[in-house]
Amino acid sequence: MIYGVGLIKERLFKQNSYKEKIEAEISFTRAFIMCKQVYTEKENERNVQVDTNIRVRQLRTQVMSYIPEQDQKIYTFTFRSELSNHTANILLITGVLGFLFWGLQAKFSFLLFKTDLKFIILYLISILAFFPLRETRNRFYDMSMRVPFSMYMAKVKS
Repeated sequence: MIYGVGLIKERLFKQNSYKEKIEAEISFTRAFIMCKQVYTEKENERNVQVDTNIRVRQLRTQVMSYIPEQDQKIYTFTFRSELSNHTANILLITGVLGFLFWGLQAKFSFLLFKTDLKFIILYLISILAFFPLRETRNRFYDMSMRVPFSMYMAKVKS
């Protein structure tokens, strides 16, 4: 359910997608441009055509095949990003539903969520915790996307 909520959130805010923003930023970095150039040259030497409009995620996938010994490190960053994302989604859903049922309890007499003051504070903290977790998610996703280019360049140059 949480994964599905994350996907729905990404689709609804497609123009504000953190993945799209981070990948767009990376596509203008020196490391990406140099890696793309070196990768294209290496593949052309092997008579393999490379799309000149290769995207960040596509190039990352290709260069990771040259550095399999670093997979665990890179996927650890990806895992941390996803863990932060799912935790943030859980906290946001819990906080929003807690406030929603707190408001509805005044009109209707059902108790799905606890609405004592200490729980209301907990719901507020849950919503506020979403924001630092979102930054953590973005940071780890950025690292998981950038690191393969640097490692590939280091391996090729050595």
